Amino acid sequence: MGLSGFGKMRAVESLRRDRLGHSLSALGAFLLLGLTLWAYRRWVYPFDGAVTAMIVLVPLAAFPFIRHLIRVPAGLSWLFRLFEEGSYLMVPLCFLWAVLVWVVLALRALWLPLVMLGLPPAWPFAFLRPPLDLWLSLVGAIGAVAFGLKEASSVQVRRFVIASPDIPRGLSLRVVQISDLHLGMVNDRPFVRRLVAAIKDLRPDMLVSTGDLLDGPAEGLEDVAEQLRSVAPPLGAFAVLGNHEHYAGDRMAEEFHRLCGFKVLRNEAVSSGPVVMAGVDDAPRASLSREDREGEDRFWEGLKRPEGAFVIGLKHRPALRRASAGKFHLMLCGHVHGGQIFPFSLLARSAYRHSMGLVGLKGPFRESLMYVSAGTGTWGAPVRLLAPPEVTVFDLIFGLELRGKEAE
Repeated sequence: MGLSGFGKMRAVESLRRDRLGHSLSALGAFLLLGLTLWAYRRWVYPFDGAVTAMIVLVPLAAFPFIRHLIRVPAGLSWLFRLFEEGSYLMVPLCFLWAVLVWVVLALRALWLPLVMLGLPPAWPFAFLRPPLDLWLSLVGAIGAVAFGLKEASSVQVRRFVIASPDIPRGLSLRVVQISDLHLGMVNDRPFVRRLVAAIKDLRPDMLVSTGDLLDGPAEGLEDVAEQLRSVAPPLGAFAVLGNHEHYAGDRMAEEFHRLCGFKVLRNEAVSSGPVVMAGVDDAPRASLSREDREGEDRFWEGLKRPEGAFVIGLKHRPALRRASAGKFHLMLCGHVHGGQIFPFSLLARSAYRHSMGLVGLKGPFRESLMYVSAGTGTWGAPVRLLAPPEVTVFDLIFGLELRGKEAE
């Protein structure tokens, strides 16, 4: 069944959790900004623009949600699309403006003890008389979002060399990883064309996607699927589903992956040359249920690793089950986006034991490696701040022991 066959599912999809999730995050950002402006008005400078600004901004939060609940006239679709993309950009803008204003408030509060010690009370805010500091904070937030738009569109290539005695001597295999593209939201076709061209230039033997390739209705993305399918690596393309693909619908997501040329691994393993790809299905919930945990454990316990095979695990979230210990050489994950927008990168580090990059595991997982991608696309706003997107290259070669390092 092609992507058009899922058109009848739109009534259900209009209430998908990814749209609701964006509206809630947007509303949260606007409420944070409202609290920030209230604090600034109360503690620094009394002005009446805060309430007006919130009345104007908050309705934008609902646009990605409303657009999929109502039938948009064909002649106005461009206007609704403009408001929708504006809503995506307003989330980081409001959040970053709030953060910068709180920095200003904190600096003023920290300066009070120094003033009490006799320093001039006007310095260093003599040139930042309110509300000038408020508007300069807004300019700084706008600049950060503009920089983040540029950063999100500039995908970097990270290269690693993985040596293992289970790779035949004299053989070099190249595995290319993409993750968290979130196609169907705001990632546009020129971005995908540039990405596919970059992947082809890397000449991968295998291509893997570690979840959230799709994030929205798949219909209308046939040309995007055709571009991804054109990569056609000789040893195959493999993928696992992420949590957002469960929100969009498993059947639709699997069909879209098939049209993109990927074989979806849902708690299954396949051999391709000297490599075994072992893919673990993600859960549609924020945390694994008992059924999810038991299903993953059964998969790993039943996995029989062929002698002399190099096992690559694919899992969306970077959370390992003890049952997988000793079952893989290299685990590839995504989900975290590197935090996507600073300072969320600091929070990402606390959410998972390992949230980005290559690490040699310890304890029962010793002699195994894990790599967590910073992601290739974006969720929500097409903005990244101090968390650049990446395509990751792993060159597998023979070595006397399992080790990995970033290529120079």
